[in-house]
Amino acid sequence: MSKDLTAYKGVWVFAEQRQGEIMPVAIELLGEGRKLADEIGTELCAVLLGDKVDGLAKELATYGVDKVYLADAQLLETFTTDGYAKVFTDMINEYKPEVVLVGATHIGRDLAPRV
Repeated sequence: MSKDLTAYKGVWVFAEQRQGEIMPVAIELLGEGRKLADEIGTELCAVLLGDKVDGLAKELATYGVDKVYLADAQLLETFTTDGYAKVFTDMINEYKPEVVLVGATHIGRDLAPRV
């Protein structure tokens, strides 16, 4: 049984933040994600997880993203593998991006394989 892949649209970038600051790798990935999204004719989205990070969502908008997916909860204040992987996976299953970019940081290398 094959999956219907036509439902999958958009390029997502995991906007890694630590202590209320967007990590430089996320900004770099947004630039590459923009090129890719334009090339395949889809939207560029940032995914932001954390606690009280809505101000960062506004900052991400300045980097050319079309949409920011935000999960803002006290339980996401500090990165935990299980917590972030569950929230990120649920978002992917619900909104169905066709491409997901995650930086090769310690957090990214921990998170991406679990997602």
